[in-house]
Amino acid sequence: MAYTDDAVKAKLSALNETQDSIVTVAQWVMFHRYEALPVPGPEKFADSWNRRHADRTAQLWLQKLRDSGSAKRLNLIYLVNGTPPHCPL
Repeated sequence: MAYTDDAVKAKLSALNETQDSIVTVAQWVMFHRYEALPVPGPEKFADSWNRRHADRTAQLWLQKLRDSGSAKRLNLIYLVNGTPPHCPL
């Protein structure tokens, strides 16, 4: 599934309290955290990524957190709690 706002919202909506669900969504988020940018040559490869998807995912997560009931909020907290250890700083 490609990265779109609707895809992120669908993943967050489908999230449940099972470890499998949390891990699956966390892996999807981590896979899509960066966006490739066009670059002029291989020497610029290290600078060819930005965190726009990570920033947008965080915005959508916060919106979902605010709009959800307490049970869903807990699942969203579990998702964030499970994601940072896999993120490079």
